[in-house]
Amino acid sequence: MTNAALAAAPAAVATQEPGGIAPAANNDLKTATIEQTAPSDAPAAVAQPGAQPTAASSATENFRTRIVDAMNLQGAERDKELKRLERFASEADIYKSNRELEKKFSSGDVRAKLAENATPEQVAEYRKQIGVPETPDGYDTNIEGVVFGDADKPLIGDFAKAMHEANADPSAVKAGLAWYAKHTEQLLAQRAQADHDAEIEVKVELGKEWGQDAKLNFNLINNTLEQYPALKEALWQARGEHGQGRYVGYNKGVLQELARLSRELNPAATIIPGGNANMRGLQDEMAAIEKKMGTSSYTQADRDRYTALVEIKEKQSARGG
Repeated sequence: MTNAALAAAPAAVATQEPGGIAPAANNDLKTATIEQTAPSDAPAAVAQPGAQPTAASSATENFRTRIVDAMNLQGAERDKELKRLERFASEADIYKSNRELEKKFSSGDVRAKLAENATPEQVAEYRKQIGVPETPDGYDTNIEGVVFGDADKPLIGDFAKAMHEANADPSAVKAGLAWYAKHTEQLLAQRAQADHDAEIEVKVELGKEWGQDAKLNFNLINNTLEQYPALKEALWQARGEHGQGRYVGYNKGVLQELARLSRELNPAATIIPGGNANMRGLQDEMAAIEKKMGTSSYTQADRDRYTALVEIKEKQSARGG
């Protein structure tokens, strides 16, 4: 062995692992590194027309096919579902989409639809999910800024019962009541305006027809109605046209008949100012005229007035007035 060989031998022995193989010499390592990192001059493989699809593309197509095959779909339905699956690049995408949908259901952003033939258990679970109360009374019927009257309560109760039977969630019930309150307010405002217009209209029409007797006739009607409060209440509570029209008290024909009846019931009112005559007032006026009789102040007008008063008194007496 030469001196150079003897000098290299200890280094080789020192780097050998116990029970292992000694690493390659430095020249060998350099050669191996160069061989591994040197760029290849060979061109990349190019897929030729008609070549078989890669393993990745086949796997993508295969997962879609497996799904529709598992669903036992045929013909156009199968093609339709394959088309729907094209939105997913992999089975992992389907899973992610499903998880996102589950999160939306859990948060309430999306709610399941109750099947037509749902079992009692499914109905109970659905009610629980959307917050349907145990009874119709459990719905919150308080609407901000709205006070429902006693007349509204039966209708609201029936509405809540119907919504409960339909499995309506509380927000839908509240929205319905808010609409009802707003609609009712608008309807009442429109009706009040219509009543005002009807009153003006009938008074104008009768004013033209009655002429100078209009004020007297309206006074006669009012005085008669004061004596018959039940009649007065009925006239301004009942409405024509199946309850949707104007008050009966604003009907031209009704007011004409009331004026006629008022004159018959109180004939003295037709000649006593104010249209509210009674026997005492009649007698007082007759007594005042009688004092003037036989004096120079007794005029033809007094004579005519006295004659009219006597006729009225006789009519009043005849009907027990």
